[in-house]
Amino acid sequence: MAMASLLVAATGYTVMAAAPVVLYAAPAVHAKVAQQLGNSIVVHRSRLPLHFVPTDVEHADPEPAATPDVTQQQLGIRQSAQARPSNAASSLLLLPMAAIASAVAWFYAVHRRAEWALLALTAGRKIDVAKVQQKVEGEPDTPEFSIYLTESDEVISPWHDIPLQGPAGVFNFVNEIPRGTKAKMEVCLGLEENPIKQDRKKDKLRYFTYEMGFGGIPFNYGLIPQTFEDPNEPHPDTGCVGDADPIDLVEISPNRLPMGSVHQVKVLGCLAMIDEGETDWKIIAIDVNDPRASSLETVEDLAATEEGKTQLDQIRQWFQMYKTTDGKPENSFAFDGQYKGKEYALQIIDEVHVSWKDLLRKKIDNNGLAMPPSQAQHSTESNEFIFKFDNQSS
Repeated sequence: MAMASLLVAATGYTVMAAAPVVLYAAPAVHAKVAQQLGNSIVVHRSRLPLHFVPTDVEHADPEPAATPDVTQQQLGIRQSAQARPSNAASSLLLLPMAAIASAVAWFYAVHRRAEWALLALTAGRKIDVAKVQQKVEGEPDTPEFSIYLTESDEVISPWHDIPLQGPAGVFNFVNEIPRGTKAKMEVCLGLEENPIKQDRKKDKLRYFTYEMGFGGIPFNYGLIPQTFEDPNEPHPDTGCVGDADPIDLVEISPNRLPMGSVHQVKVLGCLAMIDEGETDWKIIAIDVNDPRASSLETVEDLAATEEGKTQLDQIRQWFQMYKTTDGKPENSFAFDGQYKGKEYALQIIDEVHVSWKDLLRKKIDNNGLAMPPSQAQHSTESNEFIFKFDNQSS
């Protein structure tokens, strides 16, 4: 697919290179066409289609054979017929202009695809999510504790290398914090290969202190790879900039998923939390292997059951209150704390995926974040989705 995109792009560049030549040559072609058409109409006027014949001669009597004593009326008819081709030639001049305008629009779309085709050719090998494993270093509850993701014995980035999507609308999810635990674990964006480590503040390891009867956080919590919340542009629906992190995902199955494990999830909706003036989206999703997954399509389906409604209330309460036990104020939410449905959540994921691509393109300053050495170490499987996304947004 990448090679095909490059071939299409090369054609686009050729068209754009030829455009100035066409524009330069167009006036000369116009004059030549006008001359030829004028001669043709004088000699072969009777062969022109009716819609091409001037109005003042459309119902004129057939022109008599040319004689030395041509009448003024006949001469007027000829002059009128000769004057008409300039309008036709002007119309012909619009054809290359329209073609160039179309080429410019087409080139813009091709250029976007070509940019990512070039990245795809230099990117690493395709990641088989089923083969991703965890490599543990150090002991838990120590600063040295780290979890690296590997595939076929090679260390990979959970942020850049794991594809955004799996099959048929399913998204990949990297679990950072297992359900029922307290250690505040996170993918370290500033370290090479982005290992999962415990967050620290003032050299102290951080733990969640807010309790809701689950022994810790009441859901599996992590990120969607190949996403980034833009810290420069306020979101139109929240009025706040992004938090400069991959987008967070709340996985609602009752199972405690291992730290660093990668799962395929079904997106149901989202919650727009505002954290210290920044937009911090929370995507709500369920593991495709959960028995409820087949019957759930959106958060409305989840809220339709008593169990699901309680779970959604607990998620919102936890995000609102979890910092208060550390002496901080409650978090707030956009949309009056209401959950947004699946389609809206998918739109948000598309937006943060574009921001991640802009980060690779250096359109967004990475501010010390660890980027792939080639700026393109993302899987070719993900590039297939990128091309589908670009086609939809063009």
